[in-house]
Amino acid sequence: TQTAPFASSGDFTSGSPAPTVSFAGSGDEIELEVAESLRLESTLDGRRVFQGDADGVGGPEAGRQDIFASLQSFWTALENGNDAGIQQAIADMENAGEQISLERARVGTRLSRHDTAQENLGEREVQLRRELSETQDADTVQVVSDLTLQQVSLEAALQVTSQALQLDLLDFLR
Repeated sequence: TQTAPFASSGDFTSGSPAPTVSFAGSGDEIELEVAESLRLESTLDGRRVFQGDADGVGGPEAGRQDIFASLQSFWTALENGNDAGIQQAIADMENAGEQISLERARVGTRLSRHDTAQENLGEREVQLRRELSETQDADTVQVVSDLTLQQVSLEAALQVTSQALQLDLLDFLR
């Protein structure tokens, strides 16, 4: 896509106004057809990965974190010197790290499926090349045999024609 998945607002250097990040991309996960009746997803929905919003209706699901909101809470707690807020934000970011690990595992699973599909396509290509070769390539022994047979036939025809022409020419001269 041509649109960045997230848009930021606010000043990240001064903190005034506090920086925020919102989802601006597409929630559609792109699928590619890698074989007949085999489609594999090649992207992840950024809301699911970074905002914990797997269903796309807004807000993180239970047990998931909005990583940007956690960072904003951490920013605000640091700016205000709020120790409890800092501790909570650190705990939220640790949960967010686990969320990222889960999403990386999903990517790893997809990558494994892509690799398997690529291997299968490679094997299929070899099989198709073999079948094409069997269909198109000549059998050398058969070709040489046919060529020899045609050569012998041609030589015999030439001899018969030569003898026929000699007899006719001699008969004509007598």
